[in-house]
Amino acid sequence: MQNFRILLTLCVILAPAGLLAEVFGYTEPRRTAEMAFAEGGILSEILVEEGDRVQRGDTLARLNAGVLEADLKIAKEQVGFQQLKFGQYERLRESGNASIEEFERAKSDLMIAQFQVERIQAQLDDRSLQAPFNAVVTRIHRELSENAAAQSAAMTIVELDTLQLNLNIPVRLVESFQVGHEVSLRMGEAVVPAAVAFISPTIDAASQTVRVTFIIDNSNGRYPSGLRCALIDD
Repeated sequence: MQNFRILLTLCVILAPAGLLAEVFGYTEPRRTAEMAFAEGGILSEILVEEGDRVQRGDTLARLNAGVLEADLKIAKEQVGFQQLKFGQYERLRESGNASIEEFERAKSDLMIAQFQVERIQAQLDDRSLQAPFNAVVTRIHRELSENAAAQSAAMTIVELDTLQLNLNIPVRLVESFQVGHEVSLRMGEAVVPAAVAFISPTIDAASQTVRVTFIIDNSNGRYPSGLRCALIDD
């Protein structure tokens, strides 16, 4: 870390005064997801509100699924029947009173019934939205009883536990940064640590800069997205 700061200081000395002070950007959510259903339908439940914090795996909304839920009950009953039937043929087979064909047919019927349950359950899963990561709900695009078209965003969620900052660093300074290294950023009146997460392998020809991505720990929720941040010229 000490070597990194020495190298950064040398780069600033060789560069025009105050160059780093002009390198600034705005914080962004680490991840943004436009949540959409795999298939269309009528929105029957919205389980969150804008501003709610959700955990990975939480159900956010559901489409009407009355027919599928009834189909699932029937399919589960069919599995129960086929399990009983298979058990009978299994015992008959062990005692030599059932042919291999009858036994295999009963086994196949049971497997088909189980696959049917899995298929209907998968369809039900496609009619609900689960949070893919810990997030905040920032916008709900549909109302109850509205039609939610397939692949059309029903709500937007963002990850704010970690913020992201993209800065265009002058080429002459970029060699002083390494992925994983920590730097200091000025965010309003505060000085906050950030880690270098990515350094673009390409140079923007027009500006002679390289995009460098920093990540900022925001697990305490102290900083909102959209704050101006600048590298500290030290």
